[in-house]
Amino acid sequence: MSGGGQNGSIRHLPLPITWLAPELAALELPEERASSCASCPMAGAPFDPAVRCCTYHPSLPGFLVGRALRRADTGSERVLARLEDPDGRTGWGVRAPRAWQREYRRDREVAFGRRVSWRCPYWVEGPLSCSIWRDRNAVCRTWHCKHDDGLPGHRLWVVVRGLMHAVEDALARLCEARLGAPDPDAPVEVWAGYYLACAELVDRLEAEDLLALEDPELLSLRARVREVHGALHGEVPDVVAPQVAEVREHPDGVELVGYSPWNPVVLPRSVFVLLAELDGERPWREALERAVAADPSVQAGWVELLWRHGVVRRKSDPDATWGFEGDDLDPDTLDRVLSSG
Repeated sequence: MSGGGQNGSIRHLPLPITWLAPELAALELPEERASSCASCPMAGAPFDPAVRCCTYHPSLPGFLVGRALRRADTGSERVLARLEDPDGRTGWGVRAPRAWQREYRRDREVAFGRRVSWRCPYWVEGPLSCSIWRDRNAVCRTWHCKHDDGLPGHRLWVVVRGLMHAVEDALARLCEARLGAPDPDAPVEVWAGYYLACAELVDRLEAEDLLALEDPELLSLRARVREVHGALHGEVPDVVAPQVAEVREHPDGVELVGYSPWNPVVLPRSVFVLLAELDGERPWREALERAVAADPSVQAGWVELLWRHGVVRRKSDPDATWGFEGDDLDPDTLDRVLSSG
């Protein structure tokens, strides 16, 4: 969900997050201009323009809730309205109500982007459609419908999401431990005060407080982000094989779906001559020579396009399909995604 200018995923991040995860600011992250919220490429087809990808209830750690509240704007009004419902209101922060979570897990494969009743409680009309844009969480900062770098870009955002979420979680738990959550049935004003205090606490953290939050898991996630970022523009492996999820007709040839149904690659029909030669045994350069010999319209640049869109992969690669509704949107199951990416 890009915002333009300085990379939209890191703009307005609280300083403690970039202190604990300096890779978020130091590494050059993809701008993902094709997935700009200001000009949604999915509105109308396949998503309902009245909701788009905001069929999601973000889990906001307490300090982000507090930051949104103290802005005294439309976002703070939306947050206060959400706090009226105690379901999901916790010392950690504000999560989706339990009934919403059950329905989302059951229907997300068919309803994501389409079910208006799932619209984010912080939605507003306008280019970004988000009243808490500066204080949105890791999922909303790093999820994109399309990736300029295709599958490698998607993998990068998944690990960045994991790192950012881990830091959010550590800070939220620190706030809860130091401040103590209100009684579950306390008035909204009491809960709002607690979340404001969380924001103030995070703002005042000293270096020794942040150093105490560093642990092997966080260091491992940071290293993983550096590793995946380093491979973002890597070369195509010597041997690849087709893993085509779907073929669609297109005026310019065919749409080939690899890792994502929403980011296909469009190529002339002669691409099938190339795919037939990419058998997972011979090197792709040899396969390309054979394909060009059979059909001179085959282009050398197609191999990288197919690779970046996940249409061809190493045989040893895990399944890379994901979809809008996949586990990479769900921090509760993010560990499995990170371990398989």
